[in-house]
Amino acid sequence: MQINAAISPKILVVLVCALLGALSLGYAMNVNKACFEIQQDGAGWQTYLDYQSRDRAPFTQTGVDALQGSFDAYYPLINDYTIPGAIYRLLGRPAPGPLGTYAIYVAVMIGAIFLVAVYFQVSSATALLGALIAGFFFPPLIVHHFALTFRFFHLNPHWMQGMILSLGIILSAWALDGKWSPGRIILFCLPALCVTLEIMSTGAMVIFTPGVLLYGGASLLYAPNRSAFVQKLLAALLALAVIVLTGQAAYLYGSEQYSAYQFFDHEFDWDDPSLGALSIFFAAVPFGSLLIGLGIGGAALAAIEKASRLRQLAITHLVATALFFACGGLFYVWWSHHHYRGSAPFYFETTFMPFAAIFSAFALTRLLALLARFAGLFVTRVRDDWGRLPIREVTLCAFLVAVIAFNFVSTFGPNPCAGQQVYANIAPTPITQSLQRAIALSPGTVYRGSVATIDWPDDLPAISARHMNRENGIRWDATRNDHRISGLWHYNIPTLYQYFTFITAPYYLMLTEFMARPADRQTRSGLILTRLDPKMLQLWGVRYVITDQSGAIGRELVALPLKDRPPLRLVELGTPNLGNYSPTKVAEAADFHAGLLAMHAVNFDPTETVIANASLGGSLTPAIDATLTYERDGFRIQAGSGGTSLLVLPVQFSHCWTAEGRGAPQLFRADLAQLGVKFSGELDARLVFRYGPLFASACRLNDVADIKHLHIAEGRVIPRIIPAQEPAE
Repeated sequence: MQINAAISPKILVVLVCALLGALSLGYAMNVNKACFEIQQDGAGWQTYLDYQSRDRAPFTQTGVDALQGSFDAYYPLINDYTIPGAIYRLLGRPAPGPLGTYAIYVAVMIGAIFLVAVYFQVSSATALLGALIAGFFFPPLIVHHFALTFRFFHLNPHWMQGMILSLGIILSAWALDGKWSPGRIILFCLPALCVTLEIMSTGAMVIFTPGVLLYGGASLLYAPNRSAFVQKLLAALLALAVIVLTGQAAYLYGSEQYSAYQFFDHEFDWDDPSLGALSIFFAAVPFGSLLIGLGIGGAALAAIEKASRLRQLAITHLVATALFFACGGLFYVWWSHHHYRGSAPFYFETTFMPFAAIFSAFALTRLLALLARFAGLFVTRVRDDWGRLPIREVTLCAFLVAVIAFNFVSTFGPNPCAGQQVYANIAPTPITQSLQRAIALSPGTVYRGSVATIDWPDDLPAISARHMNRENGIRWDATRNDHRISGLWHYNIPTLYQYFTFITAPYYLMLTEFMARPADRQTRSGLILTRLDPKMLQLWGVRYVITDQSGAIGRELVALPLKDRPPLRLVELGTPNLGNYSPTKVAEAADFHAGLLAMHAVNFDPTETVIANASLGGSLTPAIDATLTYERDGFRIQAGSGGTSLLVLPVQFSHCWTAEGRGAPQLFRADLAQLGVKFSGELDARLVFRYGPLFASACRLNDVADIKHLHIAEGRVIPRIIPAQEPAE
């Protein structure tokens, strides 16, 4: 038997160009290494995943955020269930770095978009062109440039997982045709599987839901028969049933409802809306506008073709885009009048973009074919030669050659990332070295305290995130370390500071009540802390303070000089709570307001008195030799007592904590926001934090009910003052 191994010339050309394009892409990723970690998100997610891979038992729903915010839950990103994280875990390796993360996501995203395009009857060459447009331009893979379309992909590549899984849901919705077979059963279950994986890995990616409903729901209008219509509906109902019955819906709801944004959004800083926040089309990124515009044009061309799946998808894309711009425009007007503080509309546009890439490729190939015909009108030979050209393959090769040339030429120019590499290439300083020796945290180590960065640049009467970001940049330029966020976490130094969209409401209220001035402009992702309250800091487990202010709050250990700035000082406080605060007096408070009034009292001593919202009963004796040891899934607490004792831990209270061990440990809410332990005799217990999307989310609902019962929204004693305008420089 003879095998014909011949390859057509046009396929060979495409393969060679694709190979060169892949090599160019890999080269660009290496050159762009530092660009992946620009700004807090870029460096923060990598630092976060590094310690999560070290501190977290793989594929579990136990454990806390070890380095920030006084030990709260891992949310919204659980790396074990991201595509790169799962691959690395299964291979027994730690979390992938930026290059590995982007390489895996880009490869999977290109494959997913290609499959979707081919299913909708796009030619293979055009489908590959659309997939490569998305793969090359969505993430920051072009030399010396950010993601040209998505300004957030270079900050958080895990957005690509949401996009990939959303495509899986949409494809399965369209491909179900009413026939039952092993393959159709897989497609039938795919939406439930994709949405589960999406919630388990990156719960915040539910922002893709509107787009999925639009593109997936449109498949009902084009169901080939009644059986297919019912099958599609049943697949959607199955996905809904799975997320409800397994607790995933409660997980998302509880995490969002327990956040500061739900109770104190009126206190947060707000920005005037920009058209760029409405849509990528209006952002200052020319390629984004071009992609969306070409996508609309390509969809319009496909919509007038003969009946086909591509025509159906084109009509869907046009309708979805029109609805998005209409709703986004109305929202933009509402935002302008109501000082909205939540997510911008353009985040919801993410689901639309793979289809914009597909129809952009379709438009480009049609445009080239039109140019060929136009040229042929004037020159007969040109008409004959262009008529024999494979237009789609030529367009694909031209695109790949353009990328290769651009990457090559760009290496000789200045790198735009060079002046913006805050948080990239973190370096140690005398302050971080001192803290690393004293309090660095890893599983199996005794908790020795945390650090708080508290400063107020230029003595301004009110500070916003803009001021803090500027100050972080100044410190970074001088020391290659911000001494606040990633610069500390990178060395396993636990901080009181937390950087998350879902900062818990009790954490927010307590810190802003005692550690911020009324006029400071807070944000929902990170707090502005400008007041020094040693008593409260020590109660929360803070042993060291990094500050630019001088004063007798503790023993100064290091003074790091900064050009044109006061020295950055590292100060040690006297008696921090290392899990050994054992008060013997109980003051009952019916709600947060009453509790805060008691804690504001000059004579309140947290080493002697604990604020509780219920009677703890009986006489108390001080605990002896209390030790708090950090473990992968929580803590081990050991202590002794001559009778019954209390311990107030430097840990956020939650009903998600469970206690197991000697001493009959009972957990309660202490000092409004902290974890209290009541025990008798010898205490040797494990404190485990169990919280996650699968059958482990009810505890957070109990947290929500608890703080509502304690009237947290009315808890303030010192009212916030939100100025109408940004404070002057």
